[in-house]
Amino acid sequence: MSDEEDTLRTAQRLRLVVDRLRRVVRQAGLVEGLSRTEEATLSRLERVGPLTTAELADRERLRSQTMSTVVRSLVGRGLVRKTSDPSDRRRENVHITQAGLAMMASVNELRDRDLAILLERELSARQREQMAETLSWLEDLGNRR
Repeated sequence: MSDEEDTLRTAQRLRLVVDRLRRVVRQAGLVEGLSRTEEATLSRLERVGPLTTAELADRERLRSQTMSTVVRSLVGRGLVRKTSDPSDRRRENVHITQAGLAMMASVNELRDRDLAILLERELSARQREQMAETLSWLEDLGNRR
């Protein structure tokens, strides 16, 4: 097997394991009464800032009508707010609120704690040290782009 094939295989393994770990962490179910779609929507708004409902739908790969329902629910709970777009008053931007940020902090803490418990239970101290070293390399790689 060539170096290129080895690298491709490693990339595939990495992608698959990240996907599986994401599913394992999310299997914990609803957190703070948020559906997975609501959680993903808040997370995106937290990361990228205000978006229109159509942009959210596109980025989350949902129908606009579905995202409108999600946004309406989040507005009703005070986790997001809608404002008119200053450049086009016909458009509304969806913003995460302070309550939404607090909710995401709580969700992230619970998800992190679940993953930490899994790591503690399933990996030796040496394996966790190796993982921390590998994560440093991956973080460096991710910061290059």
